[in-house]
Amino acid sequence: MSYSTQQDLVDRFGLAELERYAWDDDNDTLSTVQIQRALSDTKEVIDVYISQVVQLPLATVPAILVAISSDIARLRLQETSPLDEAKERHKEAMQLLKDMASGKAALYLPDQNNQGGKVYAQRGIDDRQFTRETLSSFSWPS
Repeated sequence: MSYSTQQDLVDRFGLAELERYAWDDDNDTLSTVQIQRALSDTKEVIDVYISQVVQLPLATVPAILVAISSDIARLRLQETSPLDEAKERHKEAMQLLKDMASGKAALYLPDQNNQGGKVYAQRGIDDRQFTRETLSSFSWPS
């Protein structure tokens, strides 16, 4: 299972673009083998990053992963002459994956019980705001 499909690529980038980069001249049709390879390779890349923060396989695929997958697969299909827009979107997708893996961005999974993250606080003895010294000039009202 890939995170995006051939139809996702068509919906996002148009059939003409897919025909330009994934055309099978021998059969005079779209190369589904080439497209599926790009989508499969893209899934492996995404899994490397998100496996740091979620358990795989995912029960449902969030829309953000469909978008990221589509952008990465698009550049893989354009390997010989990539469009500048495709390179930029690929760069942004990879950065978002890195941010998810590091915790800078959260991957929202609609089927999870999202009750918010856990917050931990750690204090040391030096963190005290009220000490004998800071309270020495304090006087109680009479």
